[in-house]
Parts: sequence; C-alpha cells; structure tokens
Amino acid sequence: MRLRSRTSATVDPHHGDALRRDHDSITPGRYLDKNHWISVGAGRGVTKRLIDDLVHSSYELAAGRSAPDYRSS
Repeated sequence: MRLRSRTSATVDPHHGDALRRDHDSITPGRYLDKNHWISVGAGRGVTKRLIDDLVHSSYELAAGRSAPDYRSS
C-alpha cells in the first residue's frame, strides 16, 4: 500500500505514544489535539492492516464506543 499523503486518526494517548515510538512516519496530529490525534504517513511498518485498524478504532472512539485493543495483535 502506498500513501501519497498523510491521514489523521484519534487514538488513546498511550497507544498513540507507542505508535509514534515504533513508527517514524507516525507523528502527533497536525492541527489537532496532540494527545489524542496522530498523523500517519507512508513508512516502514505502516501496513494496510494498521491503517484499517486505526480508521476503525478512530471511528469507535469518536462515536463514544470503547475501542478494541489492537496493541496485542
């Protein structure tokens, strides 16, 4: 999968910290709350599955539902 731009997702702050630590192309959200949002660009380890998981988790968090824990997968 090839990302041509960056996308943003809302995440649990601890999960966001881990993602930023593990992936150089994941940074604090641009123009958004830096604790709860991340920006994701193409890079090593950024897979289609990771993007899909982030999008679904972000939707669940924004909808006020508890998001599944993807860190263990």
